[in-house]
Amino acid sequence: MTGVLFTGGLSPDFTTVKEIIHSADIIVAADSGFDSAIKMGIKPDIIIGDMDSVNNTSLLSEYPKNKVLKYLRDKDETDTELGILYLSQNKYDNIILIGGGAGRMDHFLGIVFLFDRDLSPNLWYTDNTRFQKITGYSKIHSMKRQLVSFFPLGNIGCSMKSDGLKWPLDNLRWEKGDMGLSNLVTKDPFSIEMIHGSLLMVNQIKEVLY
Repeated sequence: MTGVLFTGGLSPDFTTVKEIIHSADIIVAADSGFDSAIKMGIKPDIIIGDMDSVNNTSLLSEYPKNKVLKYLRDKDETDTELGILYLSQNKYDNIILIGGGAGRMDHFLGIVFLFDRDLSPNLWYTDNTRFQKITGYSKIHSMKRQLVSFFPLGNIGCSMKSDGLKWPLDNLRWEKGDMGLSNLVTKDPFSIEMIHGSLLMVNQIKEVLY
């Protein structure tokens, strides 16, 4: 099942993510991700976090108490982590994160590093960038002529095969700290098959350079 999680920070425009939102089984908002959802005209099913960054907390009173999961501000987990944990505990295995653009760099990196975990988002959309965790075999549509970059996840190293990239990933072995920047998608769809490990794929939203 698919769970969409709105988090604080800048989000993409609604047209970029409307198909994802319409197909989601549940929509959760983490703290000020509630503001982003409301701005898009979306009423989340669950709101979670310490609520210290929500602009209009009076709107929370419109929700049943069991739909607003409020935590103390002094806690070990970020609000985004709490949202991901909630989705996982409720059997949502395809987690898509929306928001997190601009803002504090430590918050941004905190989300990036979530992808190193077993319990992580599958996709993440900021206002201008798309992140996708690549495990196993992935066939990816509607990205021909776009630039994509790849970063190894975890600490076991990774190797992979690809079809539809200008510079194939076949026979490469990447360790933590390696990367492949600004590859060009030449085919729709293109595919990546992981032999070992996993990758984080990053591309600019709606950017077509070739």
